[in-house]
Order: sequence, then structure tokens, then C-alpha cells
Amino acid sequence: WSTVQTEIAEKSGYDVDSKGKSQDELLLQEDLISLMPMVNGVNAISEELDKKKHFELALVSPQARGLTSGRTKAVVSTQSTGAHSRSMHHREVTTAVTSPV
Repeated sequence: WSTVQTEIAEKSGYDVDSKGKSQDELLLQEDLISLMPMVNGVNAISEELDKKKHFELALVSPQARGLTSGRTKAVVSTQSTGAHSRSMHHREVTTAVTSPV
């Protein structure tokens, strides 16, 4: 399955080469590759059910999370059509952080 995800990511223009990348960069790449099909799928479902929500991948630096070090994390950002708020959903936590756009 991961081979298929990697191939889809590569065809979508993502750099999937692991040469010369740090461990943190490889972990971020793995997160992006695994989350991309999920985000595409949930957008298709949202559209089909007319939920008026759009999901996209976002990168959050350690500094944006209030840390002085660490790795950049991939999160899923949710925005309701016409709304002025955005939710960020982290993979490892079940709570969302909502902030005005």
C-alpha cells in the first residue's frame, strides 16, 4: 500500500526521493504521503454529501507549536465554506485547534 501511495505522491509532484534527507524530513515525507490520499478522500465525501467543508494539508513548525526545537508536523486543516475559522487536526491527537482566518 505504501508503494502505491508513494507512486501517487510522485505523480502529483512531491519529492519522494530519500537521498540526502534528514530523519525529520523523511518522517515528514512519510506523513505527507500517508495523509494525502485521506485528505483527497474526505474532500470527495464532503463534496458528495454537500457538507461545505474543505480539507487540506498544512505544515506546522515547532515554533508555531510553541516549541524551540523539534520537527515540522503535517496536519489537516479544515475550513467551512463561507466561514471565517479554520481547524487544525493533528494526527496524534483527537482534539482540534480552531483559529480565526
